[in-house]
Amino acid sequence: MIILDPQADCPAGQVADDQIVAAYDDQAQIMMLAQRVDVLTYEFENVDAKTIEAAENIHGFLKDEGATDCSRPIVGETISC
Repeated sequence: MIILDPQADCPAGQVADDQIVAAYDDQAQIMMLAQRVDVLTYEFENVDAKTIEAAENIHGFLKDEGATDCSRPIVGETISC
């Protein structure tokens, strides 16, 4: 498991096989992560949608057509993922 986190001493980094220390919006580092893994996931609703679309060129995403796309929140709407 490889993670990307801006904090070098983050909890997930202590159990991951490797860590890329970078900001969550660092598209170049996210693309490097995508190239190094077989499956790419993300858990934050504030991930830049353009970055996710670019990563789709490396890895397709399995999407539930009925699921809310939390990377594109609607202003004024509370979204819980």
